[in-house]
Amino acid sequence: SNKSYEELSFVGIEVRGKWDGSSSTTRACSSKSYDDDDDNSISEPVMLSIDSAEIARSLHSHTFNSVLTVNEMVVVSSTSTQLTLVCRVSGVIVDHAAAAERVQQTEISASNAAMEDPFRGKVGINTQFCVSVSDGANSVICIENGRCLPEGKLPDDVIHVTTSDMEWFPVRRPLLAPCIN
Repeated sequence: SNKSYEELSFVGIEVRGKWDGSSSTTRACSSKSYDDDDDNSISEPVMLSIDSAEIARSLHSHTFNSVLTVNEMVVVSSTSTQLTLVCRVSGVIVDHAAAAERVQQTEISASNAAMEDPFRGKVGINTQFCVSVSDGANSVICIENGRCLPEGKLPDDVIHVTTSDMEWFPVRRPLLAPCIN
């Protein structure tokens, strides 16, 4: 059941085109020839421009209430360009405020205390998709208004513990309570 997964605040998406060999897709994304006065052909690549909001809306409707995992591929269609796009989940950020609230309401478990970088979570109503072009697709696809995944931050209930050799590590506040009492 996907109820046990944390809700995602942000999902990083890298987009590239799916070239399936059909004539319309191949022609739209291949080099276009222009004839000059000397009747020599000059090839210029055709740049396809897609708005990130269109891709984000499509992804949200396609994956709502589903669990997404880093490196998962999702295939969506662009209505403006009539292309099939392959969207790779490049990273996720969980909703730390909701997670911290659940931790305070229940006894802390090892999985809640681990603070590992999340690699999966559930797409919710407030999940935002940060869409950018994949490295291999930047010569053909241009993402308008694209943005990168914001830097993650530690939950609010984390304390930095500094050791005698001046190294530090994060610890969740409920785990330190037995040590202080």
